[in-house]
Amino acid sequence: MFRRQLTAHPQGCVLQTYAILKLMEDGSPPSKAAMASVFISALTTGLVSKNISWNYDTDPQKRRTTPEFYGYLPSGNRERAIVSVCMVVNSSALLLLRSFAAALLMLVEKRYFVLYLVIDMAVYLLQVRRANGPV
Repeated sequence: MFRRQLTAHPQGCVLQTYAILKLMEDGSPPSKAAMASVFISALTTGLVSKNISWNYDTDPQKRRTTPEFYGYLPSGNRERAIVSVCMVVNSSALLLLRSFAAALLMLVEKRYFVLYLVIDMAVYLLQVRRANGPV
């Protein structure tokens, strides 16, 4: 679960988005390579997030331990492919939105970004502690 939270904050995507927005603020259009790099970063992170969730859902031992969590992956191959694509798109879109928001916060005031990051991680750690006991 901790790995999943780390994939939600890949600093590379945030910094790339910040650099693109900074260029646009200065009046220069971003290159196609820079835009492609951000999207590739988001897609690979989305794929990693999908794989972690997929493996968690299909692990027989974890299914026996907590059966109420499992079952979002359908049985059919076509349906599994659709869910797989949707999971990657959803995770990638979330990352792009979070990266864009973080980059905008850094453009406005870097202290706002630091405050956002501290609050976000604190809420996450409180949730982990509540669910699993002390970290």
